[in-house]
Amino acid sequence: MTLTMIRRKILEAVLGGGLVASTLTGWADSASFEAPGLDQWGYHRLGGVSAGSYESAALFTKREVSGSEEDRAASYHVAYDLSAQIPTGLGATNYQIQSARLMVEVIEVSPAKDSGGNIIQEVVYDPTYDSWRTHLRSTATNYATDHVADLDAGRPICLFGFGLSNGFTGFSFDDNEGVGTTAPLYNEFSNLMVATTPPFPRNAFPLSFDTNGQPIAVNNNVYDRMEANPWAVAIITNKSPGDVIAVGDHLVFDLDVNNPAIQAYLQQALHVGQLGLIVSSLHHTPVDGFLRLATNETFDKQGGRLDLTYTAPPFRLSLRLVNQLPVLRFPGSTNQTFHIQHSGNLINWETNTSPALTYPADGVVEWTDANSTAAPKYYRVIQITTP
Repeated sequence: MTLTMIRRKILEAVLGGGLVASTLTGWADSASFEAPGLDQWGYHRLGGVSAGSYESAALFTKREVSGSEEDRAASYHVAYDLSAQIPTGLGATNYQIQSARLMVEVIEVSPAKDSGGNIIQEVVYDPTYDSWRTHLRSTATNYATDHVADLDAGRPICLFGFGLSNGFTGFSFDDNEGVGTTAPLYNEFSNLMVATTPPFPRNAFPLSFDTNGQPIAVNNNVYDRMEANPWAVAIITNKSPGDVIAVGDHLVFDLDVNNPAIQAYLQQALHVGQLGLIVSSLHHTPVDGFLRLATNETFDKQGGRLDLTYTAPPFRLSLRLVNQLPVLRFPGSTNQTFHIQHSGNLINWETNTSPALTYPADGVVEWTDANSTAAPKYYRVIQITTP
């Protein structure tokens, strides 16, 4: 779905007998994205080349004691182009994210079965995080001292950031006719793994933060014996803990925006106009069963829906004299359009076509009136943001 947003804000300042700046407070806003611009089933054995064409995304772990598989072997990767709805480039710390929610639909539930095909464990709803200690196998080193029993039924489904490495620094929302892109931009057909054999070096991985706010890769957090610290654990609003998960249930992830590290990640995402997230679980298929989630390629379905509420920075227009010429300064970026107008009476306005805008710092725009006269002059800036 193509979403269109046009935002107009008018600010005025007057020059004549002194300089006066006009300020508007920051505005609260929201944005909804019905589907991701990039979605990919992140199964490390695929390598990633065809991962963007899968009609579902299974979530499971296949880690064996030998280390032949990863802990988070199969996950769901999504990324969103925020720039169509949210003004970008205003400086990361100038945004405040009030809420961030991802919602994904379950399209298949596969319970654990014995060799005769009999169900031995339904996939049940668990809205609480499980420590890595609860996932240790009985043959693991120091099992007796490190293992902790999981006191509730089921395994949680968790949300993380979208980590990139090996030269990838951002996302491409062009599927490139089914061909994976190379660094620096990652698309849904890019290789997930550098190699599909242990130790499975990754280009993309579930990202979290440790207790000091430092980024960590958590694709092998059980093997590495560290907590994953998920950014959200899935809630199913029509279920109670221990209920069997069913086809058609929606997993709702409300990100912990009060966590400073997660807030900073989201702020940077709004600043650059791209947000990536990874859905993952540690459902061990022979014991816990597993789920499949809808993707953009699922018939009559879409991938995860993203809803954001945020406060953008104050749109402040300042006016000062530099070498006797008026200089307007206001927040903005190179991918936004601004009209600079002047008037002598606040009734008739004329648009200035020159000189060009300048960008002296990140998130800052300036314009100099090279044709200034001694007569009093009003200025206004009209901000027009379009896809």
